[in-house]
Amino acid sequence: MEEEGGEAGGRHHCILGDVLGTFLFARQMRSVVSTKERIYIWDNLKCFLMISVVLGHFVNQYPDSMIMRSLSIFIYSYHMPLFIFVAGLLQKQWGEDRPFSWRKPIYFIILGYLLKIAIYLIKIGFGQPASFSLFYDTGIPWYMFAMAAYMTIAYAVRRIDARICLPLSVLIALLAGYVNWIGSYFWLSRILVFFPFYYGGYLLESSQVLKFTARKEIRILSVAVILVGLFVSFVYIQDIFSYIRIFTGRNPYAFIRVPNCGMMHRLACYMISVVMGVAWISLMPDKKIPLIEQGGAHTLQIYFWHRLILYVWMYSGFCDAIRNVCKEFWIPVYAGLAVVLTFLLSASCFGWPLQKIKELLYRW
Repeated sequence: MEEEGGEAGGRHHCILGDVLGTFLFARQMRSVVSTKERIYIWDNLKCFLMISVVLGHFVNQYPDSMIMRSLSIFIYSYHMPLFIFVAGLLQKQWGEDRPFSWRKPIYFIILGYLLKIAIYLIKIGFGQPASFSLFYDTGIPWYMFAMAAYMTIAYAVRRIDARICLPLSVLIALLAGYVNWIGSYFWLSRILVFFPFYYGGYLLESSQVLKFTARKEIRILSVAVILVGLFVSFVYIQDIFSYIRIFTGRNPYAFIRVPNCGMMHRLACYMISVVMGVAWISLMPDKKIPLIEQGGAHTLQIYFWHRLILYVWMYSGFCDAIRNVCKEFWIPVYAGLAVVLTFLLSASCFGWPLQKIKELLYRW
């Protein structure tokens, strides 16, 4: 696709200017949106991302399959960075009209420990190796503790110029990879690595993001980005799979099987995640789809329960049975099961225990 230099340069300059302007003036430009208006893009996107999270954990159980490896690195290139970005985007900024409350961070911390306990008990019940640590975890509870940290940090730096905080948070994340003890203790690596995505969303306004991603040229490029991502993930999987440890955000550079791994590798993964994130937002429909809307509105309960169920299925031999029985069709059946589970867990009965915990905490 070729264009005249002046037109292309002006268009690229315009897009870059919009992006920079968004970050520089987001705090001053926040508008009040009527509660009667609902932007279904975010419900649809959150549901899609939760399907990606569940599917990502499902496919990770079978790294011996090249198809599973390809799906895994493709999903990990965008799912948590974009999910955390949306969480920051939909979090109203702390201020005089919205005072900070410790209830929400504490709620996430409580859920994190309940999740750790449940995983520990399931492993013990099935005779699997299990350990419990108050301040260390390599599994999914990290997200709960990270969310508590993100909200607290965003409040703590609310009076500092965002033009300083955002680049500084990226620099800290890039440098943290050189410190080998920054890993899963206190969930520190993932907190540092993914915080720029949360903070970037926190600084922005939903309408600004939608205005940028709704452009025709962005949508055309988005289709190309997704197709290229799929092509690279499936054709060059043997060359790129080791990069998945960078996308997880959990490992220091020394523990990643990439030659001379360093901050430039993480920066490249950041750029991939940003481009993929823009692409998915741009392609997401802004229509009310009841089942999708329900999934997008109940992502926390889906996240809480899905890994517990997957542990039970894996340790009981159910997942292996699917592979043995379905033979060459086991991958679509297995992936379909992940999607079905996502929607099942969006039912209100799975949210009831979490809601009761929140009510007790808020009452207390």
